[in-house]
Amino acid sequence: MNKIIDIVLKNLCNDHRRNLMEQEIYKLFISQCKNIEYLSWKTRQPLTLFPGASIFFSQLHKLSIDIDYVNSDALYELAQICKDLNILSIRSCSHYIPDLFYLIDAQRNLKELNLYTEVDEKTGKELSKALARNRTTINNLYLSSIDNIVLSSLTTLVNLKKLTIFHWENYKKIQQYLAIYEFPNLQQLTLMYGHLSSFKEISLLIEKTIGNISEIYIDTTSLESLEFFINENDNNIGDELLNIFTLFSPKSLNEIVISGSWKYSSYAFTRFFESFREHPLYYFGFIDSDNYITNDHKIIIRKYINEGVVKSTDTI
Repeated sequence: MNKIIDIVLKNLCNDHRRNLMEQEIYKLFISQCKNIEYLSWKTRQPLTLFPGASIFFSQLHKLSIDIDYVNSDALYELAQICKDLNILSIRSCSHYIPDLFYLIDAQRNLKELNLYTEVDEKTGKELSKALARNRTTINNLYLSSIDNIVLSSLTTLVNLKKLTIFHWENYKKIQQYLAIYEFPNLQQLTLMYGHLSSFKEISLLIEKTIGNISEIYIDTTSLESLEFFINENDNNIGDELLNIFTLFSPKSLNEIVISGSWKYSSYAFTRFFESFREHPLYYFGFIDSDNYITNDHKIIIRKYINEGVVKSTDTI
């Protein structure tokens, strides 16, 4: 939509005239476009007040909204007419807006919530309450930051299958929750740009899931995919990770990608591959770099490729 507006208005420099022209384009879009299921809202135009808005927004199933462009009144109006979202993505929520939580609560079957922004303490508390209120429908949650989120609210999401946490500072707190609480239906866990001192809590979490992993990007169980992007300075924990895979990987797991920036002993490497003799890996590889992947490691990988334990790799 923004590209269309830029093409039409590229030679129009007057801000007032540009605003009026933009408004007319959006009015035409809202009133005439039928069966639109996805909208990315990044404009200050009052879209919910345009003719045909109630029909247009009632048909949406996926909405991405930049809060810096939308005022509280627009969010309130949106909550009244847009109630069938399956996917809601929120960006740039730099201040507390209570009507945002009305919008979340208004959804009848919200399955995926993506929060691509850090939130303040008050917003974090209210968002946590909103998560708990939608605990039976949300099965996919993306948090740009876990800071200021009440972690216990995550465990109320009884049908959660995919959890992504992009950044966190209080790693001791998150490790504590991973160790104590259960996510029995979890299929994918992604932890990025944070710090974990140990995989112990991750292994405990894996034990408490049903066990349907089919993919790991340094990842794991009822886990189709469980990803760990650990602090690059923690390069001595490779054997601990391999041991977790050796002990807890379900038979459905068929793809593993781990960091090449960690150290792995030949013994742990061999033991890891031996554990997949009964259910071979479709793919095994490395991400980031291969600083600590030696010729000995490559020889071991080649051996298990030749023996059919690993079907494919880009490493050798």
